[in-house]
Amino acid sequence: VRVGVGVSTGRANVGPLGSEYRMDYTVVGDTVNVAQRLEAQTRIYRVPVIVSGPTGAALPDMLFRELDTVQVKGRAEPVTMLEPLGARAVADEGLIARVALHREAMEACRTGEWARAETLFMQLRGDWGPPDLYDSYLRGIAQARDR
Repeated sequence: VRVGVGVSTGRANVGPLGSEYRMDYTVVGDTVNVAQRLEAQTRIYRVPVIVSGPTGAALPDMLFRELDTVQVKGRAEPVTMLEPLGARAVADEGLIARVALHREAMEACRTGEWARAETLFMQLRGDWGPPDLYDSYLRGIAQARDR
């Protein structure tokens, strides 16, 4: 069984909702909608958990891999998606180095340094994976170059 989890940090309304004929306990609000959209992205990015940028910022002792910044349905501002990798204190040097290399590749994409980003993503694809994730980044670079 594979499960995808989306986590977002913010305000939400929680409680019983309905009428005397049909009552349900639920959670509603923008934060809940973002979490639901992140959960859907777990299937696209093939990772089990995706958290929002504000959630990552609230957890400074955790190590994250930035996946992407996306425009989610029903929201004006984009959402940064992060994959939690574990506690920073117990991460080995190899993982920390791969996260730094990934961060460098993502920054190269943001600044349009396509050759550098492509080289780094190819290296990460072979050393870390998942390959599907890095293949999607490489396809994005190819599309950006064709524009």
